[in-house]
Amino acid sequence: MARWDGFAVLWDEFVAADPGLTRLLTAARVTLSVAMAVAAIGVLASILHIPLSVAILGATVAMQTALSINDSSARTTTLLAPLPATFGIVLGALTSGHALLADLLFLAVLFTAVAIRQHGLRWTAFGTIATLTYFIALFLGATPEQLPALIATIAVAVAVTFLVRFVLLREAPAWTARRMVDAFRARLRLVLDAVIDALAKGHSAASEEQLRRATFRLNETALAIESRLPEDAGDAGAVVFDAELAAENLAAAVPRLRELDAAALRGIRVALATLRHGNTARAARVALRVQTAPDADAVATETAESIRDLAGAVDRLRHVRAALRGSSGSNSMATPPQQPPLRQAIQVTLASAAAIAVGEALSPQRWYWAVLATYFVFIGTASSGETLARAWSRTLGTALGVALGLLAGHLAQGHPRLEVALIFAFLFLGVYFLRVSYTAMIFFITALLSLLWGLLGRFSDGLLIIRLTETAIGAAFGAIAAIFILPTRTRDVVSTAVAETLDALGVVVHAGIQHLLDPSGNDESAIAAARTLDERLQQLVARTRPILAGRALTASARRLRRWTAALGACGFYARSFAAIVDRAGGAVDSRAADSLRNLESTLTANLEAAAAHFSADATITTTDARPYVDALQQLAHDAPGGPDRVLSHATHLLDRLDRVIVRLAREESFEPEPERRKLPKDVSPARTAPPTA
Repeated sequence: MARWDGFAVLWDEFVAADPGLTRLLTAARVTLSVAMAVAAIGVLASILHIPLSVAILGATVAMQTALSINDSSARTTTLLAPLPATFGIVLGALTSGHALLADLLFLAVLFTAVAIRQHGLRWTAFGTIATLTYFIALFLGATPEQLPALIATIAVAVAVTFLVRFVLLREAPAWTARRMVDAFRARLRLVLDAVIDALAKGHSAASEEQLRRATFRLNETALAIESRLPEDAGDAGAVVFDAELAAENLAAAVPRLRELDAAALRGIRVALATLRHGNTARAARVALRVQTAPDADAVATETAESIRDLAGAVDRLRHVRAALRGSSGSNSMATPPQQPPLRQAIQVTLASAAAIAVGEALSPQRWYWAVLATYFVFIGTASSGETLARAWSRTLGTALGVALGLLAGHLAQGHPRLEVALIFAFLFLGVYFLRVSYTAMIFFITALLSLLWGLLGRFSDGLLIIRLTETAIGAAFGAIAAIFILPTRTRDVVSTAVAETLDALGVVVHAGIQHLLDPSGNDESAIAAARTLDERLQQLVARTRPILAGRALTASARRLRRWTAALGACGFYARSFAAIVDRAGGAVDSRAADSLRNLESTLTANLEAAAAHFSADATITTTDARPYVDALQQLAHDAPGGPDRVLSHATHLLDRLDRVIVRLAREESFEPEPERRKLPKDVSPARTAPPTA
């Protein structure tokens, strides 16, 4: 049984890591597109008696067309892909015999390819395709006489890619819906595993980190599902929200579960294990027995209720699958946060100029590796720190790939079928890991190139060493340009992300309180605002990775960790608050209205105090919310007809939220310049930090 459970956990990790199996599908599409394009171009080359080396152009065009086109009109963009590809190949063929002119035009192409990213994903893809085809023209030494064959190669490659993506391996909404819901279920089970493990081994820093990661990934998967739900999805989004919140409540309850008596704790463990194995009905019955036991305390009651909520939400996930099945199935993505394109274009151009000069001095035939490394380390980065991290990842991945390439190249040399099989296996793995680890992607692509050179009879140890050296040169110049030429400071990007998160938090508070005051007259959904907050939190975590990479022990890094952990707790309280107020049947008692408005004003002021850390010469002042919290709790207790549980619970969550916000206002900023702000004043000494959610 233990072995089976271990296998089940590994399977859940695999399924959950790729919601909808979109990465698996993308990797399959790219691999099949390249394979079919190379085969078709091989036939074309034999018929037209043109060099088989044009297959390199076809493989590159097929790969980039399948990989880089992700806008909402992917069909149209794919059909238009021959235009930038033809532009690049024609420009390269006309200049390949003139070294200096080719270098200068390469810089112009790079500048344009980066600058046009401001127009969205379609133009980002076009810029990359044009850059690579221009490079291939120089690499092949293309001539104007070869242009008809080269353009035909491009047309074949794009046609094959279109066939694979939109006919052979097209996205099936029903299949994707099942896979996405399966991934969400797997994430729920992994949260349950973390809770069960923490109960078995005792709460510790390691178990707390495991719980934090499990709930963060659950939130990530929930957002992925909700981003694909159609506008008429009904309550499908609420089901996902409820399931996520119930799982988070269980994770947050772990430190308090040790206080339960033996019988209650045993019942909770049985319910959790039963739910983990998919028996929602029995888990709900066991939890109900714990909840209704005569000696059940508040912790046991709340935990059992969360288990019942989660069991019910898991049963209702079929509605989510049905809603996803009815969606358009679009796999479009929003343009990720990035540096200003014009600024980045200047950085890329200057860094590439230096890379060309040094790269040509090192190897007149292989200098383009340095330039491509410079170009690609800037893609998708929002700050100097992210560019630096990407440059390091590319260099590290290349170094590891060279080691694998040396081994695979020597072992497979003389066995062409094995070499071809390994080439496509490495291509598949490189694309599959692209969104997970840039280092892993470069690792497999470098190993792939090693085998390709062996297949073409060009493999040598010295060639791999030159690739590593040229890549390191290009990545280094990219990092230097990002740091010293019009830099976008990582801390500025992180500070902006924190400020946006605090703003989104204020929107949740406002929407929720307005709903309590007037449910019928409030058009703003607290749950929708909470989801916007979740997106801000996910972006914040992504932006902090360059600073926190390698578990840095600097004081500012430790403070930043405390900020992100506290904001994560705020997200949990805000989601819980949104769920409570969304279920409010009517407006609160008129006597509570003034206290709620005052509490909102206090929370808004404290949010502004926390955000003041990032304003020059700001005086940080916090306001005490305790009088309004106490008044609301008393009104909830004395409500006509019995205690008002909605008001009581909402007030409790707002109190917890305020405590974290005040702690942030009092917390030393992660900014390294202490002169940026004045010392806090008028801070209530009664505030204590809440438990981490």
